[in-house]
Amino acid sequence: MIVLAGLVGSPVARAESPVPIPNEQYRFCMVTPGNATPSSDDLSRLFDHEPAGVVGADYQRAHRLPDGRVLWTFQDAEVRQPGGATKRIHNLGVLQDGPCFSILYGGTRSNPRAFLLAADTTPLRRWFWPLDSALGSDGRLYIYMAEMHELSPDGYLAHTEPAGVRVAVFDPATNSVHTTALPPNSSPSLYGWSVTEDERWTYLYAQCYRQFGFDPYLFEVPAFDASCSPDVTVARVPRGDLWAPYQYWDGARWQADPARAQPLRGLADQRVNASQFRFAGNRFYVVDKEGDWWGDTIHVYVAERATGPFTRLASIPEPRKCEECNTFFADWIPPEAVGRPSGSLVYGLSHNRWDGAVSVHYRPTFHEVRGPAYPLGAGEPLRVHVDARAGAAALNVTAVGARQPGYLTVYPCDVPRPEASALNYGVLGGPSAVANLVVTGLSDDGDVCIYAHSRTDVVVDLAGTFDEPDEPDEPDDTPPNQSGDDDEHDTDTDFQPIAPTRVADTRATGRPTAGGVVEVALPADLADAGAVVMNLTAVAPDGPGYLTAYPCDRDRPSTSNLNYLASDVVAALAVVSPSESGTVCVHTHAGADVVVDAVGAFGAALDAAIRSYDSRTAGDALPAGATVGVPMPGDAGDPIVLTATAVAPDGPGFLTVYPCDQPRPTASNVNFDAAAATGRATANLAVAARPADGYVCVYTHATAHVVVDVAGALPADSGFRPVANPRRLVDTRLVGFDRG
Repeated sequence: MIVLAGLVGSPVARAESPVPIPNEQYRFCMVTPGNATPSSDDLSRLFDHEPAGVVGADYQRAHRLPDGRVLWTFQDAEVRQPGGATKRIHNLGVLQDGPCFSILYGGTRSNPRAFLLAADTTPLRRWFWPLDSALGSDGRLYIYMAEMHELSPDGYLAHTEPAGVRVAVFDPATNSVHTTALPPNSSPSLYGWSVTEDERWTYLYAQCYRQFGFDPYLFEVPAFDASCSPDVTVARVPRGDLWAPYQYWDGARWQADPARAQPLRGLADQRVNASQFRFAGNRFYVVDKEGDWWGDTIHVYVAERATGPFTRLASIPEPRKCEECNTFFADWIPPEAVGRPSGSLVYGLSHNRWDGAVSVHYRPTFHEVRGPAYPLGAGEPLRVHVDARAGAAALNVTAVGARQPGYLTVYPCDVPRPEASALNYGVLGGPSAVANLVVTGLSDDGDVCIYAHSRTDVVVDLAGTFDEPDEPDEPDDTPPNQSGDDDEHDTDTDFQPIAPTRVADTRATGRPTAGGVVEVALPADLADAGAVVMNLTAVAPDGPGYLTAYPCDRDRPSTSNLNYLASDVVAALAVVSPSESGTVCVHTHAGADVVVDAVGAFGAALDAAIRSYDSRTAGDALPAGATVGVPMPGDAGDPIVLTATAVAPDGPGFLTVYPCDQPRPTASNVNFDAAAATGRATANLAVAARPADGYVCVYTHATAHVVVDVAGALPADSGFRPVANPRRLVDTRLVGFDRG
């Protein structure tokens, strides 16, 4: 192991991989601050000292693996042999784990061979160039490969044509190619040139890639085939089902005939579209090097759909390495491969000399650019796919960076937008990021719509889903509990979502004073429920305080559901059992208007809320980066409903709630700003599966006091299925074009 020279520091420890890496020629680690993922500048120095003899390579692509590593593939690469001569291999692999890299190719340094499909390669006559990749539903990486044939007797790349597509299936568990196969469309159209996916589909973009020995361009050089190089077509399959029959976009709809596929519109029309597509959680983004070898500009495009139409967002001058150099092939680099500032993205760019001489210029470079912001506009609904198999979902929804006051409404897309709010944001002096857990029904196709009253960025994390409620069985003669079906849910405990319904608003009925209680009479369909899910909002309080919701026939607990300061508008979800008479009481610590929107109900009741943890009783706030384990009621696997509160943090940050027997996820449950001076407390409801040891962990990003109030455990047959690692569905901030 070696530390890459040119970066300051001493060698860093590198644990050997528990699984051998076939074709590994060399392993080294870059020295980075805190052993962090390399920056774009670091990556640009990757080949500076010819690791494993690699002088350079082109057509860089970085493929995310499920375990967080990255497999890089390159097309032609030059390897320097011990005597000083170089030999071309037709593809190269680099396996990246944070700042550490393994160089992968076949054969030996003296006689190097391709990393992929070496046995089927005849060098300089028949070879395989890596295209893009997709993760299959089996967790393996499917790398699309263009089979290339040299048809001219005049030498390499005189008249080169693609013969078709092969797929190399890389298994992260063995660090090796599991198998190779032909995809459903293995034609020279090259579906798999670029690949991306949204929540439902994997999209395979095609580009003909006839680039050597066709039509003359500048300097009358025979190059790209003008009949097809400006065009990009697209096919799709269900996400991860990569062997499914392809559907092709014909300009109006998806259909099964590849001959009817039509080029996408709105992309650059000059010479060649070497376009690379990425879905960023709410929109599709494209990076393209104008003219590929020719031209001097990188273009960035955006579209609402995988099929366009595409709108140009930015044009970026390309940097050349030397006067006689060219540049080609821009591609997005995922966040697992490169560290970068928030709000930026990184693209890679290939370089070479016009005369093809092997030199230090034959290496990619990596460039940061500012990510174009695309917040949700005022009055603009955002449709988010969650799960077509679920009846409802628990989503942590965050509004970020709003400049005007407003609110979000979350609702099933197949019902009219209700007059209710899920969270409020943009209050003068309030936090820049406001989060709230939202429980909502889903449309028949598993979608939810998010409406923004004023312009804001929106982040949506999936916390869990609810099964479709069972329909009541028809009366029959089957004795109870003898049906033989162990999968039936008890209809009395399943979650029943409703369209958000306003059940109380003191702005119309009279504002309660400090210490006042609002008694909310629930509608008939909720009054008999075991527990009601409702969104509470405190509007323009007279001073700092909190709201507490509880059954009106019980004593008020010493817990809180949300916290506020004077003049705030703050919302939080609550799960509360109604009284015997079907009422819920809401106590306000300071004078404030109270708004209550009901969103659903459970058949089973929750226990009385209890305060399970309060760091203030110990006197010291939890330091930044600390994690505390909090004991939970219920049985292992039961979903636990709790409110987590950050009090007087010393800087901006977040809390993350998760089962202690699971790794900490990257999602957050509570977002807060610096509030040590004001004493602001920020709360949010969370749902986490109770681990076998009974402890749920709370992590704080910044120093803060942490309070945990437990509403109770949902019954095991509630139909709720929490996700072990909250999954990011949407982030309109477009931080580096990644979905998290």
